[in-house]
Parts: sequence; structure tokens; C-alpha cells
Amino acid sequence: MNIFILDENHDKAVKAYYKKHLTKIPLELSQVLSTAHNEIDGKKDGLYKSTHINHPLCIFARKSVNNYLFVLHHLEELFKEFRYRRGKIHGCEKILPIISKVPINLTEYNEMIILPNCTPYNNINSIEAYRKYYIIDKRHLADFEMREKPNWWK
Repeated sequence: MNIFILDENHDKAVKAYYKKHLTKIPLELSQVLSTAHNEIDGKKDGLYKSTHINHPLCIFARKSVNNYLFVLHHLEELFKEFRYRRGKIHGCEKILPIISKVPINLTEYNEMIILPNCTPYNNINSIEAYRKYYIIDKRHLADFEMREKPNWWK
């Protein structure tokens, strides 16, 4: 379960995703948003089963409308990037009509989105932490498939 917050702009962030994550992370975020629906409004047909309910990212998505929409917008950009790089639709896009609607019983709004940091680098902001995690811990997966390396990648 992860979301690689490599830039504050979702479009720029997903363009920096490694090839492997472009397939894997849309599934994980689809599961996160399905879990939010299932846990807040009750189970719905057409969604994935709830998973990793207490994972920081799942908690983040259920905390407020803003947080849910943050994850949704990131996922939508991942779907666009997947179509660009692979020339086909990601299998998880089939649930987009359901998860594109915020859970009915999720009514809390927050002013500031505090991004989850699910990396070992907790002493820096989330974007810097994810970039460091990508460069150091995930370097072996570095394949930008049809994209240039981002300027922060060393």
C-alpha cells in the first residue's frame, strides 16, 4: 500500500513513476478508495474488498473529503499516465464510476491536507521523503518508460 507523492502536482508526480509502479499503484489506490467506501458507507457491489484498514494511507483517505479527493485525483492521473505509456486502459479503471463519488457519509472537510509519509524518512516533508525513498530504496526499479528522469532524480 503506497502512494508516491513525488511532486505536489499530481500530473508531475505520476510522470516520475517507475514503470513497475505505474501498474501496481493504481491497484493499491483503487483498493484504498474501495476500502474507504466499504468502511464508511458499507460494502458496495463492484468495489474491491476492504484491505489494510489501519494502514496510514487508508486512514488518510477516510479522514476527510479533501483527503479522499487527493487520493482520487492522484489515481485519475495515474490512469491517464498508464494510457499514455501503455496505450491501453488499466484494469482498475472499471471501478472509477463508483469511486469517483465521495462516500456519502464522509462529510468532514479539512483545510490543510497533511500528506501521509509511509517511508523510512520521517524527518523531512513527504515529497522530499518520497523522492529520497525512490532514489535510494527503489533505485533498482528505475525505468521511466517513455519519460525523462525528473530533474530531482540523481
